[in-house]
Amino acid sequence: MTTTYSAEELLVGAMLLDDEVRQGAYDKGITPSVFQATNIQQLMTVVREMDDLGLPVEAVAIRNYAARSGHDILTSWVADLRMAALENPQVSRSYQYYCEMVLENERRVRAVRAAQSVIEKFQRDPTLDIQAELAQALIAMQDPPHEKRGGWMADLLPGYLDEVEATWAGQDTPNFVPTGINGLDSLMRGGMRPGELVIVGARSGMGKTAFALQLATNAARRGKRVVIFSAEQTAPALLRRASAGFTGVPATLIDKFGPAGHPNLERQRQGYLHSVRQEMIHLPIYIDDTSRPTVAYMMDKARRLGDIDFVIFDYLGLANDGLNANASPNEKMSKVANDLMMMAKELRIPVLALSQLNRSVEQQKPYVPSLSNLRDSGQIEANAHIVLLLYRKRYYIQQGMLEDDGEEGDYLDIFVSKNREGANGMVRTRFDGPTFSIRDV
Repeated sequence: MTTTYSAEELLVGAMLLDDEVRQGAYDKGITPSVFQATNIQQLMTVVREMDDLGLPVEAVAIRNYAARSGHDILTSWVADLRMAALENPQVSRSYQYYCEMVLENERRVRAVRAAQSVIEKFQRDPTLDIQAELAQALIAMQDPPHEKRGGWMADLLPGYLDEVEATWAGQDTPNFVPTGINGLDSLMRGGMRPGELVIVGARSGMGKTAFALQLATNAARRGKRVVIFSAEQTAPALLRRASAGFTGVPATLIDKFGPAGHPNLERQRQGYLHSVRQEMIHLPIYIDDTSRPTVAYMMDKARRLGDIDFVIFDYLGLANDGLNANASPNEKMSKVANDLMMMAKELRIPVLALSQLNRSVEQQKPYVPSLSNLRDSGQIEANAHIVLLLYRKRYYIQQGMLEDDGEEGDYLDIFVSKNREGANGMVRTRFDGPTFSIRDV
């Protein structure tokens, strides 16, 4: 009687038969967890460990190694799988097709499980935040990373040292996202690194959003693909600010109603339109102004956009944390900060989030902020790789809270108050309120 083999069994047989097929399948994303049959999961777990250790992958060696690991894998079964691949040579020739079949089936299983999970939760709690749960379900449906992550130091160090030497020789540029502010990049040893969570804290009126937009524009000018999630302002409002900074045309002139009425204003308007249409339009920046997004939603959106280098979120207090209404503000902020940190690590990009400082900063002159002024700062500070605090003395002078000392100019002081990969310090920049732009002094 002819034995019928599943796609999973045929693929595994080809992988056992040919080392190159096995490595190619690994590269396509085939891991033990993508198989539905438990016995195949156990077999491929053993085979993957043997490959990592450089052991020969054949029936007797598999049985012996499996026995030491607490698994019972029969040599006859392994031989049958290999024979099935020999009898169906097209599997080895077209193993990529079989990889896709196995991966697609696994994706469908994950989708069903994710949907069932949301339904079960909603049945238990009808007040459930469906948007947040669906966003989490979408994350669960995403493909796991195909690339190998981690390894023994002996395996990791050679590649790392190759990168170091290439950097020293000027052959390879580190995959940082520069802020475009010289003093800040110097303290941060070149810029923001993949996997870092950067928190920018300030009181209202200091220029948090302008600062974030400036960093987004600076990064995009260097070819970095940026996503801005704005829970506070609409996309048109952000475009108004960003275009003012990009073109140098004050926002008040952009807003000016009616015909120009003056040649100079007309020239500025035409210059603004030309610069935006011919230059700014090419900046690789995506704006999402969804109200109260979850971190799961942001992660899914960034993944779907693909090849994103930098994410900005404005701001922490407006995230949908997915917790129930009885959760304390500290618990909510802690969860959002932790989720953003995991997002940066998972996507391997820097994530910058804006945070409102509490009013305690204005109970002592000259109102210079510190880490203790972060709202529910303990957990935010703990999760952040870098914390930047913004201060504008001119704002407090204009509000009548500080006396005018005669200093000319409006300066935005950036305090690097926490920096895991570099030094702390203060960087002074010039703030131009009419154009919402920030420049080196």
